[in-house]
Amino acid sequence: MKKVIWLFTISLLLVACSEGNSDEENNGINVEKGKNQVEITLPADIIEAEEKDMDEIIADAEENGIDEVVKNQDGSLTYKMPKEKHEEMMEQLEEQIKNIMETIRGEKYPSIQKAETDESFTEFTVKVDKGSFENSLDGLSVVQLGMGGVYYQLFNGTKLEEIEVKVFIENNETNEVIDIFVFPKVLMETENRK
Repeated sequence: MKKVIWLFTISLLLVACSEGNSDEENNGINVEKGKNQVEITLPADIIEAEEKDMDEIIADAEENGIDEVVKNQDGSLTYKMPKEKHEEMMEQLEEQIKNIMETIRGEKYPSIQKAETDESFTEFTVKVDKGSFENSLDGLSVVQLGMGGVYYQLFNGTKLEEIEVKVFIENNETNEVIDIFVFPKVLMETENRK
C-alpha cells in the first residue's frame, strides 16, 4: 500500500506545479466516492512521471489490495478500491501527518516547540521560538505540514481548486501569529515566480 500512496503523493506535486496551465483539461486527480467503492483517477502525466512500466504500476496496486486498475485511453489510470481500503489509505496518510508533526520538533528544527492541527488537517499551528525561527531555515518544515494537509484533503475527495490548508506560525511565548502559509496557493505562487 505504501507504493500506491507514494504514487499518489508524487501526483499532487505534479498537479500543483501544472495548475497554472488553465488551457489543459482535467489535469487534476479525480476522486469519486460511491456507496461501497472509491475510484481515484491519476492523469497520464503523473503516471509517466513515475518512470515505471504501466503493467508494473498496475501489478503493485493490485498486490496492495486495489480491486482493479483501469488503463484509460488518455493514458490516465483509475484505481478502484473498496471503501475500507480507501479508509485504510486515509488512516495511513493521517499517521504520516502526525509523524511529521512529531519529527519537526527537535534537533532538525530547533526553533519549533510544538505543532498542532485540527481533525480535518486544514489548519496547523506551529509554535516557535521567534528569534531562533526567524534566523533559521526551520520554516522549511511548514511545507511538510502544508503538503500533508493538501494530500489528505485531495485523497478524501476535495477538488484541488477547493483545497485550502493554512499553517499558522505563532510565537510560543506570546501566541502572536508571525506568519501564515496557505497551501497549495503558496506552491503555485512560487512556481509562477520562476
